[in-house]
Amino acid sequence: MPTRKPPTLRLVRATPQRRKRVAISQLTGLILARTKFGSAAYHGDLSFDDRIVRIKKRTHAIDDYIIPGFIDLQVNGGCGIDVMSASVDDLLELSHCLAHEGTTGWLPTVITSPLETIERVDAIIAAAMAAQAETDHAAQRGARNLVGATILGM
Repeated sequence: MPTRKPPTLRLVRATPQRRKRVAISQLTGLILARTKFGSAAYHGDLSFDDRIVRIKKRTHAIDDYIIPGFIDLQVNGGCGIDVMSASVDDLLELSHCLAHEGTTGWLPTVITSPLETIERVDAIIAAAMAAQAETDHAAQRGARNLVGATILGM
């Protein structure tokens, strides 16, 4: 009896050599979702714009998973970008990089520093959030994932 290979979770890796922005509006796979009675898993198509528009169940098995995104409450940096020394464009690039790793919401971390540094970094985070909101509104997409800041050592 042949054994069936278990489904795999495929992530798009954001590397300096391959950072491509791709707009998608439908995913097909094993949908893992919360219900009022607990959890559910079924094969289907998930169509969306800035919200889920339709879920269509399928009868045949699909190897990919569709799961809720991750929320990271403390991000010091990533993809070669340090939050404390980042520009607005750097934070937007980091936001894009994290989204490719499956993080749908994140909080850049402001570490213990002189007050002037904390104020400067907070202003840059606020500007990045505003820029991301403008871009998302213009594109009619709910792709904003930079949601605030974590401040440590206050």
